[in-house]
Amino acid sequence: MDCIIGLDGGGTKTLLRAVDMNKNIVCEALGGSTNLCSNSDEMVYNNLKDLFLELGDIHPIAICLGSAGISGKGSKERLNEILFELTNCKSINVVGDMETPLAAEVGSSMGVLVIAGTGAVAFGQDGMGNTARSSGWGHIIGDEGSSYWVAVQGLKAAMKGYDGRGIQTILTNLMADAINVSPNNEIVAEIYKNYSEKSRMASLSNVVNEAAELGDTAAYAILNEAADELLRSIDSVAKRLSIEEKHFPIIISGGLLLNSRILKKLFIEKTYSKFPNAKVKQSSKDPAWGAVELAFELLENHKKG
Repeated sequence: MDCIIGLDGGGTKTLLRAVDMNKNIVCEALGGSTNLCSNSDEMVYNNLKDLFLELGDIHPIAICLGSAGISGKGSKERLNEILFELTNCKSINVVGDMETPLAAEVGSSMGVLVIAGTGAVAFGQDGMGNTARSSGWGHIIGDEGSSYWVAVQGLKAAMKGYDGRGIQTILTNLMADAINVSPNNEIVAEIYKNYSEKSRMASLSNVVNEAAELGDTAAYAILNEAADELLRSIDSVAKRLSIEEKHFPIIISGGLLLNSRILKKLFIEKTYSKFPNAKVKQSSKDPAWGAVELAFELLENHKKG
């Protein structure tokens, strides 16, 4: 049986979805990461091999993988090679993991996606084959407006309040409670000792949300600045694609942006003020469906020659 395969390859896991020519799901499987920047070549190869073994007698005639880490030198080319070695499929496309969630919502039409989860990135396309991205450069040099960024800003505000260098804020006590220490320099020791892992640090963004909901000025200011940072990324993408004045959807995604009531409200208000012709929509399909759509598009293009 012939099938079309879409793969959503993240930093920790990969979802494979195989569909027939009518887009009915015939197989789904969950496996390990496809990120060659954070995993060895052998590990990624074996992760994908295990996924394709789940197909049994199903034969892929087009594959699209949306993967984290393809900005690394040679990563995209190597992933193409691995997919061909494992499937012998002639129609293969590897794209960044920000491209598939946008394709899931708009296909190849005009639109901009903004993701604010552990990291943050904006990605857009003009409907004529041109694309642009902004931010998403990792927690050390980018990802402004992400859960990680919000958590770090929250910790800074907490310690400034403790020192008297900044405004008094309930973040000092709430952060201490969240990590089970006293509201003093024990916060610093615990953070440096046990919160170097990105997702664990990012989880402290919940404390900033809680403080903002309780009316804390410092916490609210952090979420307001996060909304500004996300809007700046969208503005950068829209300008480079020359679509600022056009009617286009802005798709919002990521746990922070979808689950923080205050951030979401601030972001939507600021976005409509900046882009009155845009339509803000919440993502409704997972990225694997976007990979499926791009695989179908690739197959059609190959048929046309």
